[in-house]
Amino acid sequence: LTGRVIILNIDGCRLDRFNEAKLPFLTSLQKVGTCLPNGLITVYRALTNPAFASILTGTRPEIHGIRDNNLGQKIKVEGLPDVVKSKLYGSMHVKHFSKPEWETKIVSLPTHGIYKSDDIMLDLLKEDLRNEDGTRFYVADLSEVDFLGHAYGSESTQYLDAMKRADQRIKEFFEFLKAE
Repeated sequence: LTGRVIILNIDGCRLDRFNEAKLPFLTSLQKVGTCLPNGLITVYRALTNPAFASILTGTRPEIHGIRDNNLGQKIKVEGLPDVVKSKLYGSMHVKHFSKPEWETKIVSLPTHGIYKSDDIMLDLLKEDLRNEDGTRFYVADLSEVDFLGHAYGSESTQYLDAMKRADQRIKEFFEFLKAE
């Protein structure tokens, strides 16, 4: 599994709520890895599609062309998946901000349910990591926190519980990486 880069994104995760949650695994990673205690400044408007397009292109929405979560917008500049073999995983958001030629693996929230979709998505990622095919860059977007934040509000216990489940999922993913 060496020579690969994996981004695990907890979509909709607010820094203040992250700190309040005292997530055991992710907090332990802060102590041994690089951490920005004040977080990063996201793009305006703080929406999934423009934020991800900025992560993948290194540019702002007015340059890359994805300004909101509406359909029909296209990334207008080169992104990491244009220069290195990549796979992007997650809900339909991933398909919406990706260029058509980028490889995506989409898990349907309506089909699988919000509480199972992130597990299914991470299982797809694990399977692909085991089956070496030259892919060097992976992006996995965990959706449960974002979905429950929209449904119940980011101050809700449902949101906080989803963050705790994301922490556990990421811990288990790291255990997989270590074992493999």
